[in-house]
Amino acid sequence: MTITAQFERTICSPAGSGERRRAWQLAAAAPLVVGLVIALSQSVVAWGTALASINAAVLVLLLAVSSFTDSHWRKIPNWATYSALGWALAVNLVASATMSSEAIGASRAIVPPIGIGASLLGAAVCFATMLVVFQLAGSGAGDVKLAAALGAILGTGQGLTVILWCHIAAGVVMVGMLVWQLGPLKLLSTLLRYVGSVLLPSRIAKPGLGAQAILQRPVPLAAFFAVGTILSYFQGLTL
Repeated sequence: MTITAQFERTICSPAGSGERRRAWQLAAAAPLVVGLVIALSQSVVAWGTALASINAAVLVLLLAVSSFTDSHWRKIPNWATYSALGWALAVNLVASATMSSEAIGASRAIVPPIGIGASLLGAAVCFATMLVVFQLAGSGAGDVKLAAALGAILGTGQGLTVILWCHIAAGVVMVGMLVWQLGPLKLLSTLLRYVGSVLLPSRIAKPGLGAQAILQRPVPLAAFFAVGTILSYFQGLTL
């Protein structure tokens, strides 16, 4: 069975099935295994390095799995987001219990522990921000959970930066696709007509069903969250 077929079987399996249980178990164990391998590959393994390695493993696995499943089936599985959130909170709780705030703040790791307080705040703020986007723009509920997990891993500032760059990247790509499909003039007239039908519904008719379907096509955001995460690591792009 190919990886794609196995993922599809897991994603589409009913809750409580053997495939779904194995996915939860693998999602819970993988960050520890991968993180320890990364830590052991370092020349000097310190406690902070081990925690940062687990954090990095959680982040990379979360973005990779979410991007793959969202691109193929428009779904971000709970076993990916919830386990990542749990790992992020656990790592940062351990960091707060075993490391001083100065040691946490001085870490130069790519994905350092940030402490349980910053992790909880990041999860809450990013969750609330994406919940607003969910209500206004109709993004998927999986995107909200993914944002919360990223906020728990990265903290408030970088988490919000990821959300910002995610939507900028998604907007640029979607506009490019719409220009390719409709042409620039047709796209502009369709957008103006769509906005006009919302503001003046009694005077301006909505665009045709075909144009509406193109404009309202759901966007799989997980891959753009990955792009936003990469962009957030460039100097000067963090809020």
